[in-house]
Amino acid sequence: MLSTAHLQGGLYGIEFFLKKLGANYMKVSRVAVRYCYRRLIKFLEALMDISNIPVAELKSLLAQIPKEIERREKEEKLQVRKEIIAFAAERGFALSDLVDEAPAKKARTPVAVKYKHPSDSTLVWTGRGRQPKWVVSFLANGGTLGQLLV
Repeated sequence: MLSTAHLQGGLYGIEFFLKKLGANYMKVSRVAVRYCYRRLIKFLEALMDISNIPVAELKSLLAQIPKEIERREKEEKLQVRKEIIAFAAERGFALSDLVDEAPAKKARTPVAVKYKHPSDSTLVWTGRGRQPKWVVSFLANGGTLGQLLV
C-alpha cells in the first residue's frame, strides 16, 4: 500500500507548484491544498490496492513480471554499457583496454577410476574422498584394496 511516507513532502510540493502559479495561489487556501493532497493520496492508494484484482488477472500479471524484469535489465545493461564506453572514450581509452579478459577456464577432466567392485562393475571409486559403503563392506569381509584395483 502507498502511504504518505512514500510521498514525503508531497504537500509542500503541491504548495510550491501553486506558488509558481503566482497570484492564483492567493485564492487557494491551505485547507484546500490539504484536502486535495488527501484526495490524491486516497486515489493513489486505490490504484496500488491489489486486493480487488481477480485471481486470473493477478496470475497473468505474475507471468508478465519476470519477462518485463528481464527486458528492462537488458535495456539497462545496454544503456550502462554505452555510458561506460562513452566515459572511456572521453579519456582516450577503449573499453577492451580497461577490462582484463578473464582467462578461459580449463575444462575439468574426470578423475580416472582406481577401484572397481569385483562382481558389480557399476560400483567404482577414484580413491579420493571417503570410501564408499561397498568398499568398506568389502574390506570388512576380509578383502583388500589391491583386489579392487582396476
